[in-house]
Amino acid sequence: MATIKDLSERFGLSERQVRLRLTNLNGALQEFTQQGQYGRIQLTDGGVAIFERLIELERSGFGTTGAYAKLCEELKKSHSHESYSPTHTTVNVGQESRQPSSPQQEGPGGAYEALFENLKIQIEELRRDKCYLQTKLDEALAKVPALPAPRPVESQQQSMSRWVALRIALLGR
Repeated sequence: MATIKDLSERFGLSERQVRLRLTNLNGALQEFTQQGQYGRIQLTDGGVAIFERLIELERSGFGTTGAYAKLCEELKKSHSHESYSPTHTTVNVGQESRQPSSPQQEGPGGAYEALFENLKIQIEELRRDKCYLQTKLDEALAKVPALPAPRPVESQQQSMSRWVALRIALLGR
């Protein structure tokens, strides 16, 4: 169980920033929150994983609302995949709903599995981007001519610098 203070320290956010994000995620985190002593909000491990995913999305370039929308979309996908699973059953206990975990998935609601699959896709995309950029860099380096060998010290004063030679080679002036 993690409190707002724990989340604040873990992710380097102020407690107010954590509260705002939790308020935005209220619908998605409802089954992962509990009230602790003195009415403190506490997140289960599944809730912390969802909050961590939100922070990852924000730090990867999404705005707060964009990250929230993307996270909700990911959670809907994971819930839609679950509904077809024969091992998925929901047991209602009072107002709360508990979902037993199957041996193949850890965490409530399959959130870990969905996050893991999403991370695998992102890693594959990054690998493809890296290969593409490496190829482009190799092509660009092949076009750049080698710099001339340095001249002896006495003639260096009259010659141009390496940077000037490189500029002339690249720009033609």
